[in-house]
Amino acid sequence: MDLEGSPAAVLLSTVAILGVVRVVELGINRGHEQRLLARGAVRQPHDGLMPIVVAQMLLFAGLILEGIVFPPETRLTPSTWVLLGVAAAALAVRHWCIRVLGDHWTIHVMTVPGAKLILRGPYRFLRHPNYLAVAVEAMALTLAFQLWITTFVVFVVGAPALLYRILREEAALRPFRAGSNVSQEAS
Repeated sequence: MDLEGSPAAVLLSTVAILGVVRVVELGINRGHEQRLLARGAVRQPHDGLMPIVVAQMLLFAGLILEGIVFPPETRLTPSTWVLLGVAAAALAVRHWCIRVLGDHWTIHVMTVPGAKLILRGPYRFLRHPNYLAVAVEAMALTLAFQLWITTFVVFVVGAPALLYRILREEAALRPFRAGSNVSQEAS
């Protein structure tokens, strides 16, 4: 079933929106990092940010190259719209994480001595909901447009990058989990 609209136009719009969101997130990160550093935050070395950046760059490159420059024979189908909805929901979860973490959300792993571990919002249910949302968003976007090469590449690079990042973050948060520095207010 072919739905109205050009797959390339929908994909290009999706990439543009995602690009704007990422730029806004970098701005949020900059402000949060400055405030955290002013409070004595420590940036964890080897926090695994670069592999995540590479995976995100591959996602954008794949969406553009495989999806627009060398597009497969794709059609907009009901599954396209469902998967774009899944990607939008994952983005909403990511921004819920950003809101709940407040100034503690950054693209680097940073800890503030004496700060409380945040276990509210999506963190009541999962330790790393942001990373799950990142993975779901990437997979949903690539699968929505049947970009099989990009799906494979982003998974092969992104999954180990996210796993490494989670391990680094867990190591940084271990002292906070062991102590009584837990904040569980509802949000």
